[in-house]
Amino acid sequence: MYVYTAPQWLLFFFTYCFLGWVWETAFVSLRTRAWTNRGFLFGPWIPIYGFGAILILWLTLPVRESIPLVYLLGMLGATALEYVTGAAMERLFHVRYWDYSKAPLNLNGHICLFCSLGWGAFSVLLVEVLHPPVERLLLSLPAAAAEIVSPLLLAAFSVDVTCSVQEALHLKELLGQLAENNAAIAKIQARLDEASEAIGKNSAQLRRRLQSLEEQVHARLQEPLIGSEARSAGRRRLEAAVEEARSRRQALLRQLEARADALMESGQRSTASLPDLPSLREKLRQLEASLAGRRNREYRRAAELLRRNPSAVSSRYRRELEALRRLAEQRREGKKNP
Repeated sequence: MYVYTAPQWLLFFFTYCFLGWVWETAFVSLRTRAWTNRGFLFGPWIPIYGFGAILILWLTLPVRESIPLVYLLGMLGATALEYVTGAAMERLFHVRYWDYSKAPLNLNGHICLFCSLGWGAFSVLLVEVLHPPVERLLLSLPAAAAEIVSPLLLAAFSVDVTCSVQEALHLKELLGQLAENNAAIAKIQARLDEASEAIGKNSAQLRRRLQSLEEQVHARLQEPLIGSEARSAGRRRLEAAVEEARSRRQALLRQLEARADALMESGQRSTASLPDLPSLREKLRQLEASLAGRRNREYRRAAELLRRNPSAVSSRYRRELEALRRLAEQRREGKKNP
């Protein structure tokens, strides 16, 4: 029976968190051909590897001599941990930071058969190959050193977890605000279409004016807004992309507001049948003010989190997450093409 002290367990945990980070960062960076600090946290550690390794060791060390049992117990334990962690994070943040929905034999996208079999193989690799030298190294440390280093690492890890959770909650809030604005704009567009039909079906002048407004905003949305200077650095490129997205949305809101004005002017004789046009116009102004007040820093933080987690998806905020991911790619392209 293998018995470790609490500081030794902590050192094992942080060692495997770090090795997991090295593996994922190297894999993603090579695949994307750009440096990527992989993981949910800011620091060089990925907790699910640390928790997974500790759970596997706790389950399998008593049967260390039986490779089939090591494989089976490690596979079951790590798969259960991956499912619980993924489901809890999605419930809390409304974002799935890893997604197996397209893999065969998956369960709610959080786990799949192929990865579970991989966890079994990793369990054997851990117990038979990785853990013995790690065990010898860490157990050779003086007890006093382990008792000093492990609390320091735990304190740094706790700060990182706190900051990272706050960032994820900020991303959730931003996605929610974007989704709310998108829904409001869609509702206003639909109501203005109804009003256009109700007021403008007998007014050729109004139809021409509305068509002119739509042509103006279409031309505005086609204009490239990112200049060469903004392309010179990743951060400036991201900010330019954010400003471009904001400018395009403002153009759309102003076009809708102009449509509302035109309808109110042309429908003065019919305002009894269209009493909500003034309130729609006011809602458009509120949306524009909300858009202008959203800081670039919010987008930078969201883009950085998505850059570290390129496989993140969201069933609730799919459209909004993809828009933020495109902004994150602007920063990546800026770093690749200085």
